[in-house]
Amino acid sequence: MSNIQILLLLVLSFSLPTLLVLGILYNKSLARKMYDKHFANAQDAQARVLSIDTTMVLRDVRGKLKVAISLEIHMCSLEVFTTNTTWEIDITAIAAIQPGQIVSVKVDATEKTKIYPNVPWAKYWL
Repeated sequence: MSNIQILLLLVLSFSLPTLLVLGILYNKSLARKMYDKHFANAQDAQARVLSIDTTMVLRDVRGKLKVAISLEIHMCSLEVFTTNTTWEIDITAIAAIQPGQIVSVKVDATEKTKIYPNVPWAKYWL
């Protein structure tokens, strides 16, 4: 193997993973911008927690939980409807999403099944 071939292999072995990571970060950045745009246009509402899918409760090292919850949405302009969503919440806020609790939310203006939390202890799971 010549020196040029070895050099090419070294360049490729370092550049491909770097490009992959940069691509993932760029995609995540675009998703966050779209989320911010949709959240800004979403309508305020109240939601009653119907249930938590305990098979979807995942904990991470930051003290966050990923939870799948079923909500009953109450909006001024629409009939009451139910939907499922996944949020990332602070572990200390688990009592706030127990069945029967009322949570402030925002409903996506274009896709009514997307329910964003409107509380400081939760984020929509992207």
